Amino acid sequence: MPGWWEAKPDSRLSQGDIILGVPVVIALHQLAQLQKNKGETLWRESSTWTPNKEGVGNLISRGRVVPVIVLSHDCEIDKPESKARIGVAPLALITNLGDEERTKVLAQHRISKMPLPDVPTLGSHYADLRLITSVDRIFLDTSNRVASLSEDGLGRLRLQLIAFYTRLNAESHRA
Repeated sequence: MPGWWEAKPDSRLSQGDIILGVPVVIALHQLAQLQKNKGETLWRESSTWTPNKEGVGNLISRGRVVPVIVLSHDCEIDKPESKARIGVAPLALITNLGDEERTKVLAQHRISKMPLPDVPTLGSHYADLRLITSVDRIFLDTSNRVASLSEDGLGRLRLQLIAFYTRLNAESHRA
């Protein structure tokens, strides 16, 4: 799958960028809020939901700090002063998959797992579209951007997203 990567990462945050060290988290079930008492440095679990005036509270969650691929379109992220959240998908090493699954992913027969061959400095990975989330832009602006998809790679990403969300026949989205 040659031609997927630009020679060096784009200077601006863009769709298709690979960024290292981004936290991807999910709240645990049962919902458990954390509260901080005034003057204390420790958080304690609370059984009541008491968000701030913007409706945001602190929750117990689980997560990983992993490489991600930016999924939001450039027109959504081209304003650096915006406080927008950016859609991303976490990456995993392709070698973490069993032989049969890895073969299917590399052959582009799994719409939920987009192969990302030979990511510069990282090696071959896949993006798990079942784990798409959004992160605060500050994580992407302050982390290490290691690669940017080429126009061919971006086309492939967009086709994969269409297939994933619409459940088109897997054959119709292969590049």
